[in-house]
Amino acid sequence: MVLASRVLAAAGSGVELPVVDVITSINNSYVKHCMKLRTSSSYRQEMGSVLVVGITPILEVTGNGGDIHTQVLFLLDDTEVPEGVQADRVVRVSEPVMRKLSGMDSVQGLQAVAQVEMPYVADFTDKASHAPGILERLLALDGLQDPGNLGTLLRTALALGWQGVFLLPGCCDPFNEKAMRAGRGAAFRVPIQVGDWDDLLRVTRQHGLRCLAAQPHPATSGQNDPADSHSPAPNSWELAGPAARRKTCLVLGSEGQGLSCRSRELCDPITIPMPGSMESLNVSQAGAILMFMLSQGLPTMLSDLYGPRK
Repeated sequence: MVLASRVLAAAGSGVELPVVDVITSINNSYVKHCMKLRTSSSYRQEMGSVLVVGITPILEVTGNGGDIHTQVLFLLDDTEVPEGVQADRVVRVSEPVMRKLSGMDSVQGLQAVAQVEMPYVADFTDKASHAPGILERLLALDGLQDPGNLGTLLRTALALGWQGVFLLPGCCDPFNEKAMRAGRGAAFRVPIQVGDWDDLLRVTRQHGLRCLAAQPHPATSGQNDPADSHSPAPNSWELAGPAARRKTCLVLGSEGQGLSCRSRELCDPITIPMPGSMESLNVSQAGAILMFMLSQGLPTMLSDLYGPRK
């Protein structure tokens, strides 16, 4: 039963959707709208909105002084509006509706879902866009398809102070619900640009970034591809030395296919030495190691621990 209703135009769509104060029916049209936001990338783009599930993720997305706007906040039963969250409208929903909104079989411990506006798409070549004016550390993902890996890499990039992420063709949607869970709101807080290699080259040339592509070492990967027949030269690219302070674009390939031919062609290879018996690392693990070593690195960590060397 709907106790009260009004009408709100969905952001940027021109389509009017009912916004209600209380929703108890899973057949409500706004519930169906929210389900499409949760499951369809193209619909999220069309509406300019994203569904965020859970109070903690909502606070991570809309808090920290960010400018992400909460359009509708759905609360279960008598749940209080979380401190620090402001929304255009608060809607009370039943447990069946909350299960539909969240996509979860049980709503135990789940008290809120929010419809928030999608952040601006970055353009790292446009000084007037919502992106850093000068890039020194850029992460580029080449055909990354696992949303958990993508979300983890966005979270790591944000944590380590990398200033942006570039998604090359074949990458999954960073606002996929699994990617957002893994990223803990990072997709809303780190600038993201989407494009092809020509677009990325314009960015790297404008900002003077050296492109490095993560590759497994032939000695441990068992690869016989001629493109992998040369080993990266760690002595000429010291991750913990002065080279680590150079402006860098780090390119990571997909989980199954690895780097595209274009990435291999345009980037200098970089490898994590693995003297142990494991053949490879997960892309999110490798990316975290490389981002750390290409930014703060071991000297900074030791300096924080023991103080600067005298």
